[in-house]
Amino acid sequence: MYHLDWSNLQIETYSQIQIPQIVQPQDRDLLVYSKEQFHRLLTQHNIRVLFYMGFETDECITHSDYGIINMHSYGYKTNIVRDCTTTYESAETIEGLWRTKVAIEQIEKRWGYSINAYDLLRGIKSSDR
Repeated sequence: MYHLDWSNLQIETYSQIQIPQIVQPQDRDLLVYSKEQFHRLLTQHNIRVLFYMGFETDECITHSDYGIINMHSYGYKTNIVRDCTTTYESAETIEGLWRTKVAIEQIEKRWGYSINAYDLLRGIKSSDR
């Protein structure tokens, strides 16, 4: 949860964050640094639908260079995976995850769609047949 003391420790905290081994980039993985690069890679692979999940729904996922707003402006179908995303909450919002819910609702109203992880996996499995 966000509070001033934690904010003052962010630099120290961020330097200690490690990507879990199971999801660390592998040799053939592509790392993206800009919306233009992301758009080129997606175009090369004929990808038009994007699914987003992660932390800081109302900042990183929405507003980053390759986030929902920018990729929606390129014409991609952007989707947020509701139960695999969150944002920072305050003491007043943590119990109901209200900031997260508002961020997801904003995405649904302006730039895309939402789905839960179960339905996404079910759709992926059925398309493999």
